Amino acid sequence: CRRNPLAAGLLLAITLGSAVGMWQLVRLSDYLVEQSALESAAQQAEILEKANDFYSGEVIDRLQGTGVTVTHDYAQRKKAIPLPATMTIELGRQISAKSETGMQVRLYSDYPFKPRLKSGEGGPKDAFEEEALKELRANPAKPFYRFEDYRGKPSLRYAAAQLMKRTCVECHKFDDDSTKKDWSEGDVGGALEI
Repeated sequence: CRRNPLAAGLLLAITLGSAVGMWQLVRLSDYLVEQSALESAAQQAEILEKANDFYSGEVIDRLQGTGVTVTHDYAQRKKAIPLPATMTIELGRQISAKSETGMQVRLYSDYPFKPRLKSGEGGPKDAFEEEALKELRANPAKPFYRFEDYRGKPSLRYAAAQLMKRTCVECHKFDDDSTKKDWSEGDVGGALEI
């Protein structure tokens, strides 16, 4: 260092510069992975919401007066099909059970239908889900998410508000299994978590 201070200084600068550069690349890589995961979860949530809207508007509305019952307990009844929320719940179970990527989908509310409340499957199951419902009610347009270890794996938990639509409000008003009957159109009825 004493004999060649310029060379030693350059070597030190290159070493420190490389270390800082590598650190920045790691941070950039982490950021890009997180942004990619967020974008993917937002797209998946949007697809499920659009499928639910289509089912509600194009399928359920067409069945009015046909003798087909639209109900949450469709599996136990003849000539019955699932409610839109029930369809999303069942689809979420299928995706979660068969996903090769580990994707999990869950629709939940703090006002689930009575049978789901009794079975413990409809309401929030952990602190994230409770916090998601609270935050989504305060700001429905902004998804609630967090990167965390989930079931032993680093994961993104992404929850989007499920807004009550006209058909949802009408169903809850008259269904004996509904735990809340005074919904208004646009209320946050629950959360769809990816």
